[in-house]
This record gives sequence, structure tokens and C-alpha cells, in this order.
Amino acid sequence: MLQVGKPGEAGIAEISDMLFTVADALLGAGIVEVNMAGPAAGDVSFHNGHWHAGGAADSTTEYDCQIDSSPCESAFVMPHLAWHSVVLILKPGHA
Repeated sequence: MLQVGKPGEAGIAEISDMLFTVADALLGAGIVEVNMAGPAAGDVSFHNGHWHAGGAADSTTEYDCQIDSSPCESAFVMPHLAWHSVVLILKPGHA
């Protein structure tokens, strides 16, 4: 759904205060894919980011994925960090 950089690309990207989610069952979907690395440590970073799949208020997954006899997968991977990427991920409350 969101691609940060192309494979092997170098640059600076700072993503702050974002909620990444899906509203439907998207088997195999990747929420965020990070391909780039920055020239220095921390140049590609996520600050106060949240990954949420399934059960968000008023989403299709809240209703369709709650049946025990018919489980579903809302997404495949939250953040996919490519082998050549260098990413700093800070949890909420940390600078």
C-alpha cells in the first residue's frame, strides 16, 4: 500500500504520527514496504507509527472476520523491510 523508496535507493524519509491499517480482508497485502537506506543512521525513520490490521471500528474486517467457522486474514505483513533497507522505528513516547 505504501512504498518508501525503490529497491537500492538512498535518501531521507521521515514518517511521523501515521496509522497504517486495512479496512477489508486483503490476503497477501503488505501495508508498508521500505526499500531505501539513508546516508546516515536514522535518515529513514518512523516516529510514533502504528500498524493495525483487523477489527478497526466500522471496517469490513470488524464484521466479516469475527466468525469462528470462517476466519480470514486481513493483511500479510505490516512493515516489510527489504534486506538492503536501513530503518529506525521508534515506538510512541520515544524521541
